[in-house]
Amino acid sequence: MHEMINDEDFINAEDSAGNTILHLAVAGKQLEIIKYLLEKEKIMVDTKNARGLTARDILHSPKIQKDEITTKIMEELQKANAKSAKSLERGEWVKRNGDPLMVVASLIATIAFQVGASPPGGFWQDDKDHHVAGEAIMAYNYPVPYLWLVKFSTIGFVASLTTIVLLHSGLHIRKKAFMWILVVVMWLAISSTAACFMVAVVYISPIKYFNRKEWANTILLAVLVFCSVMAILIIIHTVHLIGVIRRYQIIYYAEKLVKLFDNKMSQSSTEGQLSERPTPGSESHANV
Repeated sequence: MHEMINDEDFINAEDSAGNTILHLAVAGKQLEIIKYLLEKEKIMVDTKNARGLTARDILHSPKIQKDEITTKIMEELQKANAKSAKSLERGEWVKRNGDPLMVVASLIATIAFQVGASPPGGFWQDDKDHHVAGEAIMAYNYPVPYLWLVKFSTIGFVASLTTIVLLHSGLHIRKKAFMWILVVVMWLAISSTAACFMVAVVYISPIKYFNRKEWANTILLAVLVFCSVMAILIIIHTVHLIGVIRRYQIIYYAEKLVKLFDNKMSQSSTEGQLSERPTPGSESHANV
């Protein structure tokens, strides 16, 4: 039997419903069996059954009555780094889209660097009273737009580099907080690039052929629509993140209440047993 438990095919075998031994042990709240299984290196703790549930999902099922044993089982699963099905899906999404995100972030970083190093209009080629060779011409002709162009390009450059660092950081990519940070940083990078485009296109368009104010309003409207869509996505992710945090808080306090209730019950039962015991004086009176 010991050799069978050490066999990888046996320990991860599935029944007709896709449940492994770990699934069944969690459903039956068999704590000692769960501890024994999790000590095995070949155990696959994140296997999904036919309903797409992992062992951790089964523990959170409404059919499982929450008590002190389920709390201990959760502690053991957490030690084994067991994940829920939703957490695995988020991790698979990042792994599947990690390379495209890296390409997009690298492209944005290149564009932002190019805007900062080669602004529209080029550079002065000589030294004169009011300028120095190598300085941006746009900074003299349009100082305020140039300042905004530098700000937007810097934000886009830093945000894209931050995205690259996050994807290579080895952080827990299955966490909802990581997904939220990634969405916010990518939103900053893409929105800053769009703003750079707006400023550059408006101030390189000839005044002779274009009404610069109308052209600027049109591009501004397009950028605002884009930013609004990205803001909605951030709000959705933020709401989901807050929901996850509240759910974990509810689970935490519910477990504390269960422990407190169990302690009170055990204490009251102990007091009841002590009160039922006859005192030595009462026994002597009864014998007399």
